[in-house]
Amino acid sequence: MAIQEAGVKSDTTPPPIRDEILPHTSIFTNDTNTRSGVQSVGLAVHESWRVDHVKRLPSSSRLIGAEIRRKGAVVLVISVLLPPGLDYCPASPPSPTDKPESRRRKTDLAEARLILDTVQRWAAPYDLAVVLGDMNCTIIPGLDRGTARIPAVSPLSESILSPSSSFTDAFRFLHPHLHGWTRERARIDYALVKCKTQEQVRSCDIDWGFPSDHAGLE
Repeated sequence: MAIQEAGVKSDTTPPPIRDEILPHTSIFTNDTNTRSGVQSVGLAVHESWRVDHVKRLPSSSRLIGAEIRRKGAVVLVISVLLPPGLDYCPASPPSPTDKPESRRRKTDLAEARLILDTVQRWAAPYDLAVVLGDMNCTIIPGLDRGTARIPAVSPLSESILSPSSSFTDAFRFLHPHLHGWTRERARIDYALVKCKTQEQVRSCDIDWGFPSDHAGLE
């Protein structure tokens, strides 16, 4: 299970979360950059899987990965939380004349690109990788979001879901015509899968019973 906006300020699992998921393994990022700690992300790994390696991006608390094994199977699982409002980021490069809001959005876009590039680098050696997260952006106007507004930049389409990428958008592959909105008439939560063939992606559904302001993916 991938967890985002966990409100954790330490990479030690908080007792309420740890006690709830025992005997399974939990891993979190250490968010020391914000007072609220909402940027932290985590993974909960079923006890039947062994966690071999944990991957972190030192400059960001928005990304964590783990190599897990069971009966010869090796999978890289990754939890991601991209910065908010990426659909509204301008496409122009940073400029000294940028207003504060534009400068902030361009900084967020740069962080999102760094995170997605890191995910692809981590996943490169693996035959099977699963990326779960709140990407805070959409891909198809009018389908992924309840408006036809076209984002100036699509971090997912230009990187991890580009035509040359080995990742598949699991929900869109299985449900090409459904909205799949996960928060406020927008599909901003994704399950991205790297595997040998797309036909190995067999299920991905929206769970609005999940205890969050976002729908869960299962």
